[in-house]
Amino acid sequence: MDEKLLTPVLDRALRAVQEAVKDGPARPRLEEAGWIVSVQEGIIRLRGLPSARSEELLLFKGGALGMALNLDEDGVGVIMLDESSGLSAGGRVRPTGRVLDVPVGEELLGRVIDPMGRPRDGKGAILAARRMQVERDAPPIMDRA
Repeated sequence: MDEKLLTPVLDRALRAVQEAVKDGPARPRLEEAGWIVSVQEGIIRLRGLPSARSEELLLFKGGALGMALNLDEDGVGVIMLDESSGLSAGGRVRPTGRVLDVPVGEELLGRVIDPMGRPRDGKGAILAARRMQVERDAPPIMDRA
C-alpha cells in the first residue's frame, strides 16, 4: 500500500487513541434495574429495584413512566402514568431518582394537563416557573391564607 495514503489514516487513529488515553481509563458504571412480573390494567408488579422510593418515577420501555406505589419485600407495585399496552412480563425498568412533581402557578389556570403535568389542550408548553411534588405535607393551619 502507498505510504502517502496510509499516513493520514494512521495519524487520525493515533490522535483518537491519544484523546481516549487523555480522559483516563474507562470506569464501569453500575445501574440499578428491575423487571416486570405482571401487567394488569395500568398496574404493574416488578421485581428488583431494592433502592426504589415511594412515589419515585420509574422509566419503562419506550419512555413510559410509572410511579412506585407499594414497596414490598418481594417487589414493587407501580401505577402507570403513561400508556402500558406495549409492556409485558420480562420488560426492563429503571429508576429515575425523581418523585412525581407538576408545574404550579397561574400559568396553569384554564389548562388541561396529564398526571405528569404535560399539556393536553393543544395550547403549547406550560411555562411555569415552579414545580412541586404531588404528594406532600399540607402547610400548617396558621400559614394558610
